[in-house]
Amino acid sequence: SMGKQYDWELEKFRLGKKSIDKGNKKRGFKNFFRFVKNPIAYIGWKTHRWVFPMPKLLTYGAIIYWAAVVYYWKQISNEYQELT
Repeated sequence: SMGKQYDWELEKFRLGKKSIDKGNKKRGFKNFFRFVKNPIAYIGWKTHRWVFPMPKLLTYGAIIYWAAVVYYWKQISNEYQELT
């Protein structure tokens, strides 16, 4: 493990020299070639989370749903009051 390798002194690891991340370099080339192949689709895929804010829609939907439920309950309550 990493701890045994550095005698459990992780500061040695932090200060030590580290190799280049070859996987990250490979991903960079793949993304570049995907962009060259179809730039509009690549930009759309990378920016779609900013254009379509799903978490905000879910939150607003939950708030609107709760308001509708409260309104429905209030209507039922008004009907019972009219009957009595």
